[in-house]
Amino acid sequence: MAAGRVLHGISGSAPVWRAHICLREKNLPYEAKVLEMSKGDLRTPEYLALNPRGQVPVLQDGDTVISESLGILQYLETVYPQPPLLPEDKAGKGHVIQRCQETANLQSRMVDAVRMKFVWKGTPEEVKLFAERKEALKDELQRWEDYLASGKGPFICGSSFSLADVALAPFILAVQRFGASYAAFPNILKYADLMKPRPSVVETWPEHWKGTQNKDWLEGL
Repeated sequence: MAAGRVLHGISGSAPVWRAHICLREKNLPYEAKVLEMSKGDLRTPEYLALNPRGQVPVLQDGDTVISESLGILQYLETVYPQPPLLPEDKAGKGHVIQRCQETANLQSRMVDAVRMKFVWKGTPEEVKLFAERKEALKDELQRWEDYLASGKGPFICGSSFSLADVALAPFILAVQRFGASYAAFPNILKYADLMKPRPSVVETWPEHWKGTQNKDWLEGL
């Protein structure tokens, strides 16, 4: 496709949500193509031609095809620098880029814990492993709680919304969706409440989350 912009994703995927938010923050028009794993949409020859890993998201921007959510964020900021989601100064850029990359740790800890509940049988081994993974996620959340507590503004890198917030917010909100109250993480709770009404977040809120209750899988966090 020589023209047009299409974001391929699945509803409720935090990595996909990142890309949606970034496109909205950049005021870039695009088509959202919602795929369904249960129908094998990620394993079709057409989709595997876009991303041989069979993962989401994938962004088609004219003739450019890019996957990996953090890569998509970097691409959009580089190719469409206005409005900017990176500070002008070198130190500020470095800070935001580092925090963006660090969100991969939160993603990993969340996925490790949450994916167990999709195949849960309640064996003693599962119970033990799930407790360990929840603890690892708790430790990771504490790191972000400390970042927010020591920062100079309400956002993860200070007083301005940045690419780091695009990378982080979907996972903070997803962990909450899966049952975290953030009772022990007051700064994260405040951050989640700050992100929820942001237009780019509201407009791209996962469709199947609307009108449904949060899960209870991560209670106690």
